[in-house]
Amino acid sequence: MDDAAPWKWRHTTSSYADFLGTRSDIRMLTPTMREELLNDISKAVDHHGGEFEMDYETHLYMARRASLDKQLCLRFKCLELGPLPTLARGMLTGSF
Repeated sequence: MDDAAPWKWRHTTSSYADFLGTRSDIRMLTPTMREELLNDISKAVDHHGGEFEMDYETHLYMARRASLDKQLCLRFKCLELGPLPTLARGMLTGSF
């Protein structure tokens, strides 16, 4: 099953800069580069009125679980496994 829910998020200059500051691709920049980028983006948002609305879409994917003793699927690649140790099974199912 695949279901999508579109939604909007109204950003101000500061809320968008704060949001971008949490993204890993921005956080990986050097502090100087990060500050310059966020300042430039903030100036651009201010230049266009100081706020904007951004469209987002959240997806919900549901599937039946295959037996954990036989198959472990990571992203789109499935690995054939023998019986999993109890700790590994608990980590995968959240019941350890």
